[in-house]
Amino acid sequence: MANVVVTGMGAITPLGVGVEALWRGVLDGRTGVRRLDGMFGLAGPALGAPVHEVPVDGVLPLAEIRHYDRFIHLALVAAQEAVTASGVLESADPEAVGVYIGCALGGIETLSADTIAHAGGARVGPRLLPKTIPNMAAATIAEHWGLRGPNLTFSTACSASNNAIGEAFLAVASGRVDVCIAGGAESLFAAVVMSGLDAARALSRRYGDPLTASRPFSEGRDGMVMGEGAGILVLESEAHAARRNANVLGRVTGYGPSSDAHHPTQPHPEGRGAELAMRRALASAGLDPKDIDYINAHGTSTPIGDEVECKAVQRVFGNRPPVSSQKGAIGHLLGAAGAAEAVITLCALAQGVVPPTVNYQGGGPEGFDFVPTPRPAQLKRALSNSFGFGGQNASVVLERA
Repeated sequence: MANVVVTGMGAITPLGVGVEALWRGVLDGRTGVRRLDGMFGLAGPALGAPVHEVPVDGVLPLAEIRHYDRFIHLALVAAQEAVTASGVLESADPEAVGVYIGCALGGIETLSADTIAHAGGARVGPRLLPKTIPNMAAATIAEHWGLRGPNLTFSTACSASNNAIGEAFLAVASGRVDVCIAGGAESLFAAVVMSGLDAARALSRRYGDPLTASRPFSEGRDGMVMGEGAGILVLESEAHAARRNANVLGRVTGYGPSSDAHHPTQPHPEGRGAELAMRRALASAGLDPKDIDYINAHGTSTPIGDEVECKAVQRVFGNRPPVSSQKGAIGHLLGAAGAAEAVITLCALAQGVVPPTVNYQGGGPEGFDFVPTPRPAQLKRALSNSFGFGGQNASVVLERA
């Protein structure tokens, strides 16, 4: 099995365009969460963390932009940053470059708007399905850069982009591909989605305090805040990177997928699936729990989810390392969450700073270090968790270059 390195990263999140905007925003404790009243067809009060600017005109010709849904725009912007930083496509064999992207639902913005228009008697255009099906982010990246390797989409709810990164890691390590563009993209701000999540009591209702509504692990947390965005990594074999003298940003060394096999929306009450994913990721990397210096938690700010994740972490890690979540800053990016958080984790490893749990208000489970402010530290290895509806779990191990 080949060693797998990261040679490019890209991101677009509620904190801005680019990896640097994401990383600096998290360290500064900023948040992209705000009131969304009257936006996206929402009738009542709502909270969210939208992306303010999507400069897709730097990737697509102006005449083509309208042919693609917003989640595809996000994917292309993040991919552009990642492949440019990597430089890998200047010399890689296009048939040996894969594209693995995670996405929970696809082009909901288009589907919601066209459904309303159709109900009102308007004609639905021929681009409806290509704009909405989840695989079109991966397909469009491949088309744009002429990449003819494996092209796969992972639709495993909130673990989707961690699954994409993990499966890309396995593809590169096994020699199936030389390079893989991996990550996730998501944009689900539509009235029907928001209303459904609110009815399920999954969303925070702190309308009077939007800036601290998403408060992972804190006492009094009352639900997640939905965000949107994309994160992309360029993975390649260490030998392939060495041949072109690439700048290595980090390494992917382990991956653990699992299923709760328990409930459509609720995690296993003891976190058995989450525990299994973490243990599998460690075994895949050939590591013991004591070898992990930091855990980037799923940490959605839901009462049950955060509690269950802590139970699982406690069973796996006797000497619990620092644990933090950045969903207080960017909201929950759903299918893109794992990828954006992998970018943050790789920045943390490279710069020797444990990122904070933005908006941590105290009162979390005893014995945990939730890192309320950024902290310099010697970091070599980190574990990044993503858990989703359906009991889908994925953990990846990332290492400093």
